Amino acid sequence: MKLIAITGGIGSGKSMVARIVSTMGYPVCDTDSLARSLMASDPTLKQQLSSAFGPNTYLSDGNVNRPYLAQVAFASDEARQRLNSIVHPAVANYVVQWAHKDTTPMAFVETALLNTSGMRPMVDTVWHVTAPVAQRIERVTARSGLTPDEVLRRIQSQAHDDEPMTGDVVLLNDGQQALLPQIVDALNDLNFRD
Repeated sequence: MKLIAITGGIGSGKSMVARIVSTMGYPVCDTDSLARSLMASDPTLKQQLSSAFGPNTYLSDGNVNRPYLAQVAFASDEARQRLNSIVHPAVANYVVQWAHKDTTPMAFVETALLNTSGMRPMVDTVWHVTAPVAQRIERVTARSGLTPDEVLRRIQSQAHDDEPMTGDVVLLNDGQQALLPQIVDALNDLNFRD
């Protein structure tokens, strides 16, 4: 099976690309949703996060205190790296298991932090979704309630992961070029290489 990463920084439109390929019948693993699920359900992960970030990390109902965790995790590079070092291995391990169970010839994994998470060696091809920074800030502030400065800080914290590398397929989601033809071309290229 071929595993294709759909990646790009916050607000780039990678989730839109993932939804499109999912409606085309391809399996997609969304690592953001997966991370939230594991953080809420995996006892080892819960214990590690509580130890690292304190008792306010979880609400009384057992769910992650997302505003608190976001505030402390994005307060410094060290705190963000600590969060990533706890969550990313659990997510990567799950993705490996998921990919090995799937019997389709092609599956996709949606992730903002392909390099930082250590998942880049796991994938065969990378689709990098990109958009102008101003558009990304506008998209995220509209859906999240974050301020433009908070969004910009998150974009800057992902900058290491948010650059296409040699061999990546770049999908431009700037609202000017239609995404669907770009996706169809990328899929045709994958099928041609088989």
